[in-house]
Amino acid sequence: MEAASGKCSSYTPVYALNPMKEIRLKISDLFEIDPQTAERPKEFAAIIEYVLKHYGFLPKPIAVTVEKDEVVISYPEEPDAKREEAARLAARGVKRAGEGQYEKAIGIYKRVLELQPSFHAARRDLAMAYMELGDVENATNHLIEVLRLDPKDAWSWVVLGNLYIREKGDLETGEKFLACGRRSISSCRRHAYTVLCGSEDAGCSVATGF
Repeated sequence: MEAASGKCSSYTPVYALNPMKEIRLKISDLFEIDPQTAERPKEFAAIIEYVLKHYGFLPKPIAVTVEKDEVVISYPEEPDAKREEAARLAARGVKRAGEGQYEKAIGIYKRVLELQPSFHAARRDLAMAYMELGDVENATNHLIEVLRLDPKDAWSWVVLGNLYIREKGDLETGEKFLACGRRSISSCRRHAYTVLCGSEDAGCSVATGF
């Protein structure tokens, strides 16, 4: 096995027709969501252990590759039939939540995530339904999983930061998460300018909506 600065992998053969999906993260982003500022693992084996522990909600089997300063998490994509049913149910969950029927919405979203564990928007909507019922712990746990799937989700960083400040009384962690949200918004702006204008320095005046 090569050193962590090269390319290492932990792989379980997948004997299935479903294609593999990837989550590609900077190693620093991988640990950003942790409320505690404990020493972060650097060795390949420790990183693999961390990923398998905290990304266990994804479809199995999970393959993990370390490429220089990035971690690539691969998992089998859910079958089309399950994703279609998950989308149908998610729409029903949104309707129930919009009607204030949060407990029913939660039950629907749980079923959605059984069908499609990688459904980012449904997991975030589930967190918000828990928030509406005052269930701070479940809301927090699902927001953390949302951010494990997409560390650039600025909105979820902001909601999570406010939860820690207002509900948990943890100002330090809350401010850390709010700072992550601000960085994500800034990154989105830079990306939008690059896509729309060709570069960040092109003098483009197009509004990005952020």
